Amino acid sequence: FISQSYGKAKGNEVVKKIGEIVKGNSRDVDLVGRFSEDEIMVLLIQSDHHKMNIILKRLKEKFIQENKTQVFPVPVNLKVGKILMNKEYEQIFNQVKLSLENFV
Repeated sequence: FISQSYGKAKGNEVVKKIGEIVKGNSRDVDLVGRFSEDEIMVLLIQSDHHKMNIILKRLKEKFIQENKTQVFPVPVNLKVGKILMNKEYEQIFNQVKLSLENFV
């Protein structure tokens, strides 16, 4: 929506800002990267459901705060999928896509 309304450069700027927020609220061992044009993936290394929920809660609170301060041109809504990691990476990506749920 942002790219369509404000241009691709602004859309990329917003995705980069979202990535910075996610990275800043993740652990140093976690891997954060752009997964597609408007998706960011976080691989939580040596994690469990409890640790995932803590990080997701922290991210939710941060994005609520950022939306209130109008850091983005419009409020940003997130969808978050979460799974525990195994060795089948393609399966992981597919499970994350299938598990997306409204978050903020």
